[in-house]
Amino acid sequence: MIKKIIFYSSVIFLVLNSVIYSQTKIISNTKVEKVIEPKLYTEKSIIKNVSKEDLSEDFNAFVYFLKTSYIAYDEMIQKGFELEDFIADINLKIKNDVIKTSNDLIINMYEQLKCFISDTHFALANNNYTYNFNHKYYEEKSNFPNEFLMQTNKNSVYLSMPGFLPDYFPENTSTKDFFQKVYSNFKVIQNKNYLIIDLRNCPGGLTDYPLLLLYSLYEGGDVIIPSKIFDARQLGAEIIYKRTRFIETPVTESLRYQRAVYTGNSGYEDDYKTASIMQMSNPKRIVRIENVKSTHKIHKPAYNGKIIFLTNNKTASAAESIILQSKVLFPGKVKVLGQNTSGCLTYIDAFQFSMPNNSFAVSMTFRSIEESLKEFDSWKGEGVGIEPDMICSDDEMLQNLIKITRDKALRLKND
Repeated sequence: MIKKIIFYSSVIFLVLNSVIYSQTKIISNTKVEKVIEPKLYTEKSIIKNVSKEDLSEDFNAFVYFLKTSYIAYDEMIQKGFELEDFIADINLKIKNDVIKTSNDLIINMYEQLKCFISDTHFALANNNYTYNFNHKYYEEKSNFPNEFLMQTNKNSVYLSMPGFLPDYFPENTSTKDFFQKVYSNFKVIQNKNYLIIDLRNCPGGLTDYPLLLLYSLYEGGDVIIPSKIFDARQLGAEIIYKRTRFIETPVTESLRYQRAVYTGNSGYEDDYKTASIMQMSNPKRIVRIENVKSTHKIHKPAYNGKIIFLTNNKTASAAESIILQSKVLFPGKVKVLGQNTSGCLTYIDAFQFSMPNNSFAVSMTFRSIEESLKEFDSWKGEGVGIEPDMICSDDEMLQNLIKITRDKALRLKND
């Protein structure tokens, strides 16, 4: 079901394992021929009506990005996608004025692509419409607000986490302040029988904040040490990202370089702008496989309590990753209550970028962890997600938690 929504709101959902960055021109020591450079989408990007010629140019740019840089392009071909037919049909419609506007273009593109893409991070958008390739995300609406909340009860601690935005994101203040409060109450959390983490309507983001909390509970100790985030990430990678397939092209290198410049990660700038893929006169689509070598031994967790995740069909991406990692770190101690999650984790490393003439924007992924996800029994696939241990509606959630925790004063963010 296609829903009309405001583009800016949809981009917040599409954060999911990515963020929105400003545009910076790639610099390469060698001229790269016949390469269309992507422009990272920002809150300042203006999606506008353009001429027929510009609309055609933007469509051709999209085709270039799709065939050279989309991680699941090969899977589209296996499903029967015919690129040349797709190109011919859209270009003919533009020529004959069947497609006159950006709205017309992305509607027609969506209709032809929807049978071949099962990637929830993938989307086509302009100021008026967003076409997402997981219909479940739009089919149901939740009435409760997204807000950070921490409540300490007799037997439990309740944490509401509506998203995991990084420090450099404009809305980072509330996220950072919330987790600083959580970290300062670490001893309290350790001594409770239940930790309730509410991930309903959580689209994901970056896992640093919640991963450090879980890692600290797993390792033990009196406080949460921020410098341990590298160890937390490494352990997380060994659990859920142990086998990845990813793409290297001038498109991916350009986007990652723009990210490095914007976020101030100067140590990565030279790696991207001088990467071998950018030096080629005829750049190719290179598919690489990466296996994370295990250096950590999973041991008995220091935390003796139980962790309860609350989910719905908007729980996506990094939020799903946190649940799967917790099931490995705290075996037998993790329960999921609610609905199946969104199922937005197979394809990651998502970027949102505008076409050259700004007629529309795309969310596209460049990495796959499909092989790693096959090891998780609770993961039911892209578009289906994680199956809860106890299925219950929002209205039933509180009473079920009170029965489990015996905390009669417990309240949730929607109660």
